[in-house]
Amino acid sequence: VKLGGTWRMLFSSENDGTSIQRLDRAVSGYDGPTLMLIRASHHEDAGCHGVFGAYLTAKWKKGTEFSGDTDCFLFRLEPSCSGALNAKNKTGPRGGNYFRFNVSATGTAKGSLPTGGSLTNLRRARGVGAPLSPRRSRSFRGGAGGERGICMGGTETHPRLLVSEALDSVRAGSACTSYEDGELFHLTPDLAMSVRPGSGPATLDLECLEVWAPSSTEEALRAREKHREVIDATVLKAKKVDRAAFLGDLKSGLIESKMFAHREQMRGRDGGCALLDGEEDN
Repeated sequence: VKLGGTWRMLFSSENDGTSIQRLDRAVSGYDGPTLMLIRASHHEDAGCHGVFGAYLTAKWKKGTEFSGDTDCFLFRLEPSCSGALNAKNKTGPRGGNYFRFNVSATGTAKGSLPTGGSLTNLRRARGVGAPLSPRRSRSFRGGAGGERGICMGGTETHPRLLVSEALDSVRAGSACTSYEDGELFHLTPDLAMSVRPGSGPATLDLECLEVWAPSSTEEALRAREKHREVIDATVLKAKKVDRAAFLGDLKSGLIESKMFAHREQMRGRDGGCALLDGEEDN
């Protein structure tokens, strides 16, 4: 794993907002390894927070299938450094669930505007005992392909590390068949005592999410820009086609006939349409 050289930030929820669509645009097409950093807190204890993340060798490609290889790993940086929790070799049907970017076709409507700064600046400014952001709703969305969002380890329905599609919540477990065991988020003793056995990992407030390109190469960055150009050209073409079709329907009178088709359907019915022949549209 090469982590030296020039690092480039691809996405920051503090700079770019909590939008899965913006995250997808920022990382899609990048042909190189990435480092994901997460700062999270527990809503029941202002002093319970941590920084953890993952090193990803797979491309950020939307889908329900897991990807990546044994060069991926998880880690914890705060409140104490865990070292790398390395990926395990797949043994039969078990393991191999290294990374998945499972996002719905339209993403999620929930999100927020960027607030500026970065996780590294946020850590310097807030410190260990700094106040946390206001409590937010913690939302996870499942589907036919399992949990939606950024998934690492575990299973489709119970990932070990799961960042919600709304980029507002995160779950972090301590064991799975794809990565070495170890805590990603350390609960305070009081919170740990309140957790019921078998209840699974706690749902945390996601304070900040960043995706970095360590040892970024010009080739990998050019691949991302080329991918963006293709996507933008496709969207622009679709808009032009839609506009041309709309103008054609408008000129032919098709739109007007559709808009007022209910008049014919309502004629002769009790309580029918108030706009009938002989009346003017206001």
